[in-house]
Amino acid sequence: MPASRRSAVLALLAAVTLLASVAAAAAGAKPPSPPTPHLGLSWNVVRFTCWTATESVRVRRGRRVHVEKRHVRRCGNRPFRVHSRALHLAWRQHGELFGHLTLAGKPIAGAGITINWTILGWGSGSESVVTDAQGRFSELMFGPNRIITVSYSPAGGQLIAATHQIDASTHLSLHVGQLTAGRDASFWGIVYGGYLPQSLYVQFWYLTYNGWQPFSHLAFVSQSNGHWFARVPIPQDAAGYTYEIRASVVPSPYWPWSATSGVISRFVSY
Repeated sequence: MPASRRSAVLALLAAVTLLASVAAAAAGAKPPSPPTPHLGLSWNVVRFTCWTATESVRVRRGRRVHVEKRHVRRCGNRPFRVHSRALHLAWRQHGELFGHLTLAGKPIAGAGITINWTILGWGSGSESVVTDAQGRFSELMFGPNRIITVSYSPAGGQLIAATHQIDASTHLSLHVGQLTAGRDASFWGIVYGGYLPQSLYVQFWYLTYNGWQPFSHLAFVSQSNGHWFARVPIPQDAAGYTYEIRASVVPSPYWPWSATSGVISRFVSY
């Protein structure tokens, strides 16, 4: 057989073998899986703030009307984006949960979204919202501390869910009397936050080079009115120093809030 004919036969056999292997692979390959819906979530916290705005004012001067721009100061509630998995709410603050449901980049309209919440040691519940024409939805978020799970169940038993946490604070006031070395100092204040359990305590902290360190004494919070009082011994060798002091409520499974006071500076006299 001539060399040219032999080469043509070998090339034909190689092509047939390649086509057979491709056909076999295609026959055994699985069909591509359908795209999975995407549930995007974001937080906003609503804060009272003041800002400078620019507004246009029509001013008449003689027969002519001029449009002037003026800077005015305005105050009110404004949303701020939160870039974390936890939503931190101050006392009497609320937040907003925003969601966007899409499939292959296109919005899913009219879809049912379930929002489950759990307050540890207290109970749980759920709410339902429906996406709009752009596949978006929103819900207001309030305290106390709770775990939020947002889920969507498309056809076929599939579940798409995301879990976040709300860290809500109440108001804790702190008052500190005069600090004298070697004597007891008076600490007092009040805890706000609705229902108060029987065993709720306030811890005191002072700032050092190694961070915040606790005082040795706690204060018992009155269940009836939230008031508390404690006498804290000040060491003799603290004379001449300035204490940076703050207070916090000891975490309790019977009180689903968190509370930390502002910082107070006190000089220790001799």
